[in-house]
Amino acid sequence: MSSTKIFISHAAEGKFLAGQIKGYLLYNFGLDVFVAHDDIKPLSDWREELLKGMKESNVIIILLTKDCRESEWVDQESGMGVILGHKIIPISVDGTTPHGFINKYQAFKWSGEFDAGMSRLITLMTRQGLITIDNFIDKLDRTTDFHDAKRNLKTIMNMEDDGVKLDQKQVNRIVDITKHNYAVSNSFSAESLIAEFIKKHKKDIE
Repeated sequence: MSSTKIFISHAAEGKFLAGQIKGYLLYNFGLDVFVAHDDIKPLSDWREELLKGMKESNVIIILLTKDCRESEWVDQESGMGVILGHKIIPISVDGTTPHGFINKYQAFKWSGEFDAGMSRLITLMTRQGLITIDNFIDKLDRTTDFHDAKRNLKTIMNMEDDGVKLDQKQVNRIVDITKHNYAVSNSFSAESLIAEFIKKHKKDIE
């Protein structure tokens, strides 16, 4: 299980995206993600629960939207993340730039469709060691849906295009999955991707 525990800070305009990101990271990688409107139970002490969620995390994703500058909560949460020494990932959703405690950080620019944005975010998190390439290979190995087979393999190949390197053992495990995982090996939509992957890594395949 990953040791990465994420706190997502957001203002009102980032609420929906925060829930989407949490769902994606939880479903696909089993990551522990705290989002206030999902994880704080009714009648609970909000300040106490927020503080607990922050202290138990080691990564804070800050969704920067235009209304963030008017949100005391986002300012306080981002400042606390800096003080606690958490990995800070500011995401500019609408062109809003980091300010206050996090003005020294370069924001990740969210653009395009959700899947494209998540693919780039996951690549960033992988480069920072928050998610490993083996997590993606495990995800491919667990695939039970034909369409997910294509999507999961494409994610790995996109990460390669973005500079993530696969070693020989990882290459051969992926090839083995394409042969023995029913959803992957029988996915018509993934056929061309499998052929492309095998061609690209031909010299590493045992």
